[in-house]
Amino acid sequence: MKHPKPSPCRFHAEAPARWYCDDCRLPLCTSCKPFAEQLPLEVDCPLCGSAMSELHPDSEERVSGLRLALGHAIGLPGLAVAAVASLLAAVGFTSIAGLLLTLPVGAVLLALMIALTQRAGEGTSKAPSFGELLEIEQLEYCVRMLPLGLPHAAVLLLAAASGSVALLVVAALLVAALLPLSLMAAVSQETPRAGIDPQGLRRIARVTRQQYLPVAAGAAGLVIIAAPILHLPVAAPLLPAAVTFASVLLALAASAYLGVALRLHRRMLEYSAGVAPIDRPRQPDPAVYEPAMLAADAASLLREKRTHEARLLLGRALTRFPDDPRLNEQFDRLVCTTARPREFRSHLERRMQRLFKSGSATAATALWQRYSPQLDNWVPRVSETRYRLALELDEAGDHQTAFRLLIGLSPDDGRFRHTAEAWMEAARILEESLRDPRRAAELRKVVRQRYPDKAVAWDSRWMQGSSHAAPARRAPAAKVARG
Repeated sequence: MKHPKPSPCRFHAEAPARWYCDDCRLPLCTSCKPFAEQLPLEVDCPLCGSAMSELHPDSEERVSGLRLALGHAIGLPGLAVAAVASLLAAVGFTSIAGLLLTLPVGAVLLALMIALTQRAGEGTSKAPSFGELLEIEQLEYCVRMLPLGLPHAAVLLLAAASGSVALLVVAALLVAALLPLSLMAAVSQETPRAGIDPQGLRRIARVTRQQYLPVAAGAAGLVIIAAPILHLPVAAPLLPAAVTFASVLLALAASAYLGVALRLHRRMLEYSAGVAPIDRPRQPDPAVYEPAMLAADAASLLREKRTHEARLLLGRALTRFPDDPRLNEQFDRLVCTTARPREFRSHLERRMQRLFKSGSATAATALWQRYSPQLDNWVPRVSETRYRLALELDEAGDHQTAFRLLIGLSPDDGRFRHTAEAWMEAARILEESLRDPRRAAELRKVVRQRYPDKAVAWDSRWMQGSSHAAPARRAPAAKVARG
């Protein structure tokens, strides 16, 4: 691997790196890639788009995985199985005793391989004892998973029954290539049926190819080397016994190594036992994690001063998630710092219109309050937006600004139908909040002259609510505005 040992995140020095891009030399933490640990997806670099390498905080590197595998292989159960298998090789597999013992010894060997793969996949770092292997739960698990070896055993038995040594070697090579995949697939899915699922086997091979291919190549080479030795005359039994002993230990070591591979790739394989230590409760909804990851990628681009790329990314993200608050807030800040004031005002106008139409009046008002001071107290041009903003500001206690917005609405705007209501609201604010009843009366007189019908209707609603609390008196006007 090209990446270094785990180091601090480039953008969060207090957090350890979880992902690393070999091309950009970019270390990122989990905050820079939210939800990534909970997803069976490749994590893309925000700078170049290539797949990032996963750094394992628990030091699960390939070297330590090989060391762990060898530690499993040289435990007492592994040595015992290897010794029995070597005695069987010394007697000869074609003898009566050899034929009677081959199947049970093979079944015990496969059960031990299954146990080692499972334990290594769960992060167990020491070789199992006889007591641990004979526990009821462990025995039940191994017995339940044993059927994964039936297809491989059938291939070997059919090839042996043919009497052809060449066919037997070919069958052994096939088993050497497929058994590691079957073992990983069955353990990761916790069912022996996964060991014969072609789609699942292809997925296992694709995800774990860096670990699987060396194991398969080593197993095939071992078959090629051991095949002529195991067919030596019985007069020379020591060499077949030694080869068998070493082969069994290597098979057990490879099984533990495959378990480490399952743990290394637990996210991509959704290996439930392996992901338990990283506390993944359940896979989040795409509508939750996709906007969060896009926003985090845009933040990384902005920290790298790649403003244009960040703006393009946010633009594409907002076409997919137009209502996501984090993406919109990030885009607002970006436009504010990079665009000219006129462009930024147009952007705010469109944003406030969408927010008011979607019923997010509070968010629209907060947006205006945040950026208006930077734009010389700019107010929206569209009368409808300005009217709704004024009502929200009045509710929030900014009566002076609300009055200024309402009284400034033009009666000549043919697309706005609430001028009379707006001016009557302004009169109400003058009388109730600004303590200027004289001007309020003058303004009502103007409205009654220009809009007699609407003024009467507004007066009746206002008088009807005058016996209630102040918020209740403002309710009719807010209802009109929403209508």
